[in-house]
Amino acid sequence: MNNIFKVINSIDLNEILNDNKLKLTLIMFGNKKCVISRKIKQKFIELSKLYDNMIFIYVDTDKFKDTHHFLTDIVDTPHFSYFIDNQYVYSLSGGNFQELKKITNSLYQDILKKKEEARIYNQQLNKEQSPNNDSFNNHSSKDHSPNNHSQVHTREDHLQEDHLQEDHLQSDQKQSEQEQSEQEHNEYNKTYQKAYQLFLLKHTEKQQKIIALKKLENIKYFIKQQYDYIESQKNKTKNIESL
Repeated sequence: MNNIFKVINSIDLNEILNDNKLKLTLIMFGNKKCVISRKIKQKFIELSKLYDNMIFIYVDTDKFKDTHHFLTDIVDTPHFSYFIDNQYVYSLSGGNFQELKKITNSLYQDILKKKEEARIYNQQLNKEQSPNNDSFNNHSSKDHSPNNHSQVHTREDHLQEDHLQEDHLQSDQKQSEQEQSEQEHNEYNKTYQKAYQLFLLKHTEKQQKIIALKKLENIKYFIKQQYDYIESQKNKTKNIESL
């Protein structure tokens, strides 16, 4: 299955994201005018070969028709954005391919970990909600206990009864297999939903912390500028007074 795409409009991009909600998706925003984008594009393609269960999308910002505001926050290129369950997770800019590999692997491994945690969680939940099988089996055995006063069947009656029982068992087996398949499908969906909830919660909090730290750094920088300006004015005053 091909896991890398090049899109020219936001409708196609949105469709790919919707069709692959259960997979981590990495979008590269670049263009031919950007030297760094041209250099790292080939490495981006090579990276897609290492993660078969991920989706990789290349967007040429010069040709891209954007009606879903994907380019709103793209300041410079190359820019990389991660999505899962059609939700933004993380982003970085620049041509540091080693950093891109590191973050991709970290997010991918974290998803696998969260999937396993969710699978164990759902398994425990199903055990707690499942009925008492021993009690059910005992009840069933009582219902089907032989009746000592029943009439003796002829050989033909036994053959016919065995045939009916066999048909009934086959029908029950098919129904059981169908129910098991539906149950596995539901557990699969629950597992992924729980995994992505845990994953998104963690990385949304991480992204918020990064934004908060950047704001704090900007405030500190602004205060330092103000402080330096005041000090420079004091020095000017001292120099004037000394004349």
